[in-house]
Amino acid sequence: MTKSDFLLAIGALLIFQVYATVLVIKSEHFDERTKMSQFMFIWLLPLIGAVLVRIALNAADRAPRSNAAKPVVPETNDPSK
Repeated sequence: MTKSDFLLAIGALLIFQVYATVLVIKSEHFDERTKMSQFMFIWLLPLIGAVLVRIALNAADRAPRSNAAKPVVPETNDPSK
């Protein structure tokens, strides 16, 4: 591996790390404490951390939305029904 190949690999890794960090910042699925944990995971475990956080973000995006957004309709105890 030449020096230029090594620098290219490091550059690609850094770009992916920054990409994963930006995705965490923009994510609305996690609170601030969780985001800080994900930042540390991304940067302390290069590549592996970014890949795993990216998988977690994909899973959060695909998960069904919570019932909090749906209007709650109270049940009636009408015996005629």
